[in-house]
Amino acid sequence: MFNVKKLISAAEELGAAKNIEQSTIRDITVQALERAYIRILTGGNQPDDLPDPKVKVVLDEEKGTVDFYQIKTIKKDVEDDMLEIDLEDAQEIFPKKKLDYDQDIEIHDDNIDIDELSKIFIKQFKNAFHQRLNDAEKAVLYDTYKDHIGEIVIGTVEKVEDRAVTVNIGKNNVYLTRKEMIGDETFTVGQQIKLYLDDVSTEKKGSIQVTRAAPGFLKRLFEEEIHEIYDGTIVIKGIARRAGKRSKVAVYSNDPDVDATGSCIGKDGSRINKVVNQLGGNGRDKEKIDIVAWNEDPSLYIIDALRPAEVVGINIDQDDEEAKEATCIVKDGQYSKAIGLRGVNVRLAVQLTGYDLTILEETPAKEEGLKYTTKEELDAKDAERKEAKRKSDFAKHSLEYKAEKEKEAELKKVADNATASKEEAKVKRAAAKKAKKTESEEVTPVATGPVSSLEEELAKAKAAATRAQKRAEEHVEIKTTTNILDLEKQLEKEKEEEAKKSEKKTRRPRKITESEVPNEEKKDKTDEKKEEVKKMDIYTEEELREIEAEENENAEENFDEEDDVDYDEFDEYYDEEK
Repeated sequence: MFNVKKLISAAEELGAAKNIEQSTIRDITVQALERAYIRILTGGNQPDDLPDPKVKVVLDEEKGTVDFYQIKTIKKDVEDDMLEIDLEDAQEIFPKKKLDYDQDIEIHDDNIDIDELSKIFIKQFKNAFHQRLNDAEKAVLYDTYKDHIGEIVIGTVEKVEDRAVTVNIGKNNVYLTRKEMIGDETFTVGQQIKLYLDDVSTEKKGSIQVTRAAPGFLKRLFEEEIHEIYDGTIVIKGIARRAGKRSKVAVYSNDPDVDATGSCIGKDGSRINKVVNQLGGNGRDKEKIDIVAWNEDPSLYIIDALRPAEVVGINIDQDDEEAKEATCIVKDGQYSKAIGLRGVNVRLAVQLTGYDLTILEETPAKEEGLKYTTKEELDAKDAERKEAKRKSDFAKHSLEYKAEKEKEAELKKVADNATASKEEAKVKRAAAKKAKKTESEEVTPVATGPVSSLEEELAKAKAAATRAQKRAEEHVEIKTTTNILDLEKQLEKEKEEEAKKSEKKTRRPRKITESEVPNEEKKDKTDEKKEEVKKMDIYTEEELREIEAEENENAEENFDEEDDVDYDEFDEYYDEEK
């Protein structure tokens, strides 16, 4: 029995394992059923020159049913009954529909029972499903890794075979063939290795192509270990590589103060050794790397590319630029070193420079009378060229700096003018506002009818100002020449002097009668009032003179009364007490 629910569930689980979306899995399932249905209709013997029948499959997961339909076009003259149908026959199938020629109709196939599907149908469905599943998997891999081509990925070795190694890079497995390995290196299961993502394709069987032998892998290792290459100060101009044997890397420095070859080699070879240790480190032979100084002069570039051989001169054929041929003269006994083991050194130099090179030793070249430019002459020309370039760059930078400063000055001038214009406009607006305000204050309103509230307020303010001015004119200010403390001291002094005079003239105290006691109390009260009068806050000169005259008169009166006293009565008074 064909269980639709189990079929869809199993397909979705398989899709999840391969990182394929469920909607894509359902489409694959339907397409596989359609392909199997076509095989049933044609019997598997459909000629290649005939088109396949048009079919449609509808899955109902809730009901667990599958419906098969044939799609045919209504024609007047039917030529292929797999694709076409007569109008009368179509009308018999759909009696309630209004049909016409060249119209497509979907005819339900009642002859296929999903529960009685043959083994041939099941086999055809399985093959079609796996084929489309593989295509979908390649498409997913392509979308995932297409933006990472040319980068290094880290994977874990899962299986080791003689011809290839299976490496897991996340949710996908890739195959590293022996050809793409470095020399005779070997790996163990569980080991983490670096791979270079060379290509991603949806057509090849292995859609992700990885390698460790490509020049790109070596370039990425240089970028990881040498930060001057990573930040662009040093540029890799070219790489020629024989994986596991020897590589030549041409470098150039954009900064004249940075030595390109020295930065790549490092102190005591520390930097280059970090790169070499990652190139087939467990094999018998380690890959050797030559750092070549790139030069725009091809002669010097070729001479450096042939190292470790010592080149004394070179002759480049200037007549034929397309041929790019050069004859290199090396010191006697350096021929084998220039060629290298099995010709590796010279082949890499040819690959790096793009020139077809011929190697000759110094003595045979002189015997043949070959003319060539010596390395010393080339170095002198190169030094002159670099000095001229340095001066040119300096002049260029000076002009750029001057132009930049002039531009900054011009922009500053424009900004200052704009600021001055704004300030001038602001001053003008303030002056206009002030003039308008002054003009409004100087205008005197003429009363031609009822006075407005504003005019009333203005009149009231003017009247209040006039009254205040009059009060200020009528005010008389009293000035004093002596302060209060001085006056009080003067009065106290005069009082003491009068008391002393009284004591000197009085020889004997007069007997006071009872009738005189009230008068004394009144006199004390009168004296208190006089003292209160004397302690005024402010005295004018006229008032002070009056007070002084009054005190003098009182003193004379007191003096006269004391002269008329009969002192004998006092003597009798004291005698009686005795």
